[in-house]
Amino acid sequence: MRNSWVWYTTLGVFYLALVWTGYAFERQSAEIRRLQVDEELEGRFEGNDWVSWRNTEAGVIADQVHPLPGYKPIDQRRIRQGDRLLELDFNKIGQAEVVDRITQAARPGHIFVAKFERTDPYSQTVEVIEAMIKNGFRLVFSYNHTPFLWHLSGWIGGLGALLAFIILAILLPLARTDRRKYIPLLGMVISALFWLFLQLLRHVYLIVESDLERTGVEKAYLLLYMALLFSYGIFYFLFKSGARHVLLSLPSVLLGGFLWYRAYQVVYISHELKYFHDLIESYTLIFFLLHLVAALCLFLIDRWPERKLSSFLGLGSIVLIASAGIAYYALPEAQALVDHEQALFIFQVMAFFPLINATLLQLQFGKVSLVVTQTIQYLVAFLVSIVLYLFINQVFEYVRPTIQYRQILEFVTFLLAILVLRLLYMANENRLSKYFVSDQRERLNKFRSFIASIPRYTSAEQLCRDLETQLQEYFRADPVELVWHEAESAEAEPRWEQRVYPRLVAENAVWSRTKEISPLRFETDLEKTLNKTPYTLLSPVTIDEEKYGLLRLGRKKRGVYNLSDLELISSLIQQTQLTLNVLQLVQREKELIQQTYEANLTALRSQINPHFLFNTLNSIGELVHESADLAEQAVEKLAFIFRYTLKKSSENFVPLGEEINLITTYLELEKIRFGSRLDVHIEVEPGMKDVLIPAFILQTLVENCIKHGIAKILHNGLVSVEAFRQEEFLVCEVVDNGPGIDLTRIHKSTGLSNSIARLENIYDLKNLLYFENTGEGTYVRLKIPLGQHAQLP
Repeated sequence: MRNSWVWYTTLGVFYLALVWTGYAFERQSAEIRRLQVDEELEGRFEGNDWVSWRNTEAGVIADQVHPLPGYKPIDQRRIRQGDRLLELDFNKIGQAEVVDRITQAARPGHIFVAKFERTDPYSQTVEVIEAMIKNGFRLVFSYNHTPFLWHLSGWIGGLGALLAFIILAILLPLARTDRRKYIPLLGMVISALFWLFLQLLRHVYLIVESDLERTGVEKAYLLLYMALLFSYGIFYFLFKSGARHVLLSLPSVLLGGFLWYRAYQVVYISHELKYFHDLIESYTLIFFLLHLVAALCLFLIDRWPERKLSSFLGLGSIVLIASAGIAYYALPEAQALVDHEQALFIFQVMAFFPLINATLLQLQFGKVSLVVTQTIQYLVAFLVSIVLYLFINQVFEYVRPTIQYRQILEFVTFLLAILVLRLLYMANENRLSKYFVSDQRERLNKFRSFIASIPRYTSAEQLCRDLETQLQEYFRADPVELVWHEAESAEAEPRWEQRVYPRLVAENAVWSRTKEISPLRFETDLEKTLNKTPYTLLSPVTIDEEKYGLLRLGRKKRGVYNLSDLELISSLIQQTQLTLNVLQLVQREKELIQQTYEANLTALRSQINPHFLFNTLNSIGELVHESADLAEQAVEKLAFIFRYTLKKSSENFVPLGEEINLITTYLELEKIRFGSRLDVHIEVEPGMKDVLIPAFILQTLVENCIKHGIAKILHNGLVSVEAFRQEEFLVCEVVDNGPGIDLTRIHKSTGLSNSIARLENIYDLKNLLYFENTGEGTYVRLKIPLGQHAQLP
C-alpha cells in the first residue's frame, strides 16, 4: 500500500503544509516587526509580575498568584490571592489590563512600588500594605498565571522522563536484533527523554534560583526545547509513517532548522523575544503537531487493507485533536476560544501519545519485568536515602548544631548508614525482594533452579523429559517438544527440520514468528511451512555431527515471547548441550571399556579419576551461570582428555609433547576448580617434545600433586613441570608446594606403585622414579633413558 498514489499524495500534502508553515511564520514575523519598529526596547524578555489580575466591582483583585516568587529568600511582603491593588508606582489602578500592560512592558528586575489592600479572613479587618515588588520575566513554554498547572507540569516532566528512561532501557537490547528498524524509534525515545528531562531540570532550577530576573538559562532553554521537540516529532514521523529513508525527512529538517535559526536570531541577536514570544511558541507546537498528524495519516493509509475499526477510530480521534491544535495555534481568532495556558497543558499531555503509541507494541518483547523491577528498587533506594539524610541532618541540628566540620561528619555518617542498610538488605534479600517482583517470580526461580540442576543428571532421556515439563509449566505453552533427528537421511526431499537446523546453527539464532525478537527469515516456501505448524519458536540443540535436536515451542498462554524468555531458553539449551555432551562421552567410555581387553580396561580406569570428573562437572555447572562461553571451553577441554585417554589407552608410548598437552589441559580444568589459588609452571627444553615416553606416566604424577598436594592446602598452590636432557636421560621434574608426600605410603598407592613397576618392566632399570618430601612440598623426578624404548612385556 505504501507505493499507492494515496500514500504519496498525502506525503505531498504534508510537504506543502511544511512550506505553508515556513511562509506563515515569515509573514507574521514581518508584521510584528512593522508594528514594533518605532518602539524602544526596555528589556529582552517580556516582564511578569507573577499575578493574574481580575476586574471586579471592588477593583482590581489578585485572582491567582504564581508560587515561584514564594520560593525566593527575599525580604518583602508579597501580594496574596484576594488582595486588591490600589496603586502601582504611585499611579492609581482601575483596570486589570492596565496592570498587565505596565508589568509586561517593564524589564525583568524592575522594582515596582505597590500599594494594595488586604482583608483578614478571620477578623475581616482591612490592612493597607505598601511593598517593593520585583518584576520577573515571562516563562517560555510554561504556565505564568496558572499555579496549579505549573505545579502539575513539574510532576509531568519528572514522571515522563522516568517513563522514557524505562522505555529506552527496554528497547536498547531489542535494537540489536534489527538496528535499521529501531534507529528512528530509539531516536524518538531519546529525544523525548531529553525533552522531558529538560522541562524537569528547568522547573527545579526556577525553584532553587535565588533571582527571577536572570534570563540566560531561559534563553538556552527556549532553543533546546525547540530542538528536542523538533527531533522528537521528526523521528516519530519516520518511524510511524514508514518513511524511514532519510531523504523523506529532509523537508522537516530544513523547516525545523529554519524555525530554530529564526528563534536564535530573536533571542541572541535582535533581542526581540518579548514581541515574538507567542509566535515562536505557536509555530514550535504547530511543527510538532503537523508531524504527528502526517505520521498517523500515512500509517492509517498503509494499514487500510486491514480495516481495523478500533485502530482507525482511536488514531483518527488523535488526528482530529491534533488538527484542532494546529488550527488553534495558526488562527488568532481561535485563540480567543481557549485559554493559552490550558491549550499548552493539553499539548503537553498529548505529547506523550507518540512516545506511548510508537513503543507500546515493541515493549512487550523486551525485558519489561526486569527493568521495571530494578527501577522500582532504585526509586525506593533513592527515597530511603533522602529520608535518611534528612533524619541525620535533623539529629545533628538538635544535638550539635555548631559542631566544627559538621557537614563532613553528616556526609560520613550518611555513607556509613547507607552501607549498613545495604548489608542488611543483602542479608535479607530473599525476604525483601518479593515486594519488588511480580507473581511470576516464583515460577522463574523454580525454572532457574532446574537449569542449575541439569549437570547432576545421569540420564539423557530423563533430562529431556524434565526439560519439556519445565518449559511447559513456566511458559504455559502448548505444544513443547524436543525432537531429535539424525544428520543423514535417506529421504529424497529433506524435511523442514533438516532445512531449518543448519541455518539456525550457522546464524547462531532462533526462529520466531515475531520478528521483533528474531529477524531471521527463511525462503518463502519454508516460511509458509513453518507458519502452518503450531510452533512459535524454534531453537537448535547440538550434541555432535551425527545427531541434532530442535526445541519447538508453541504459543504462550499469556503474552508473547520476549528477550528475557530468549535468554532463559538460551541458558537452558547451553546447559543441556553441555550435560548431554558429557553424558555422551561417559556413555562412549562405558561402551569402550566393555569392548577392550582386561589390561587396557585396568589402565584406562587408573587414568580416569572419578573425583576429577565429578569436580570438573560441578565446576562447569557453576561456570555456566557466570559465563556460558567459558563453560563451553571447559567441556571441550574435558572432551579432549576423554578422547586422548580413549585413543592412547592401547598405546604404550606417546611423544612427550602430547603428554605435555594432556597435563596442560588437565591443569587448566583444575584451575576452574581452584581459581587463582592454583599457579602452573611448565617448561620443556627445545628438542625434547619428540622423545617417546610411557603413555600417561606424567599425567599420573601431576594428578597425584593435585589430589594429595594442592587439594589439601588453603594457601595458594603451585604445580611445576620441567623436562630437560641430562646426559643420556630425559629428566622430568614435578614439584608442588603441598603438605609433602608420605614416603611410607608410596607403595600403597595403586597409581604410583603401578607407575614404578611399569617403568622397571619397560626399561629394566630401577630408581627411574624418585620421590622426596622437601618440607615445603613434594619433589618427583622421572628419568627416561634416551635411545631405547622398551623391553616390552
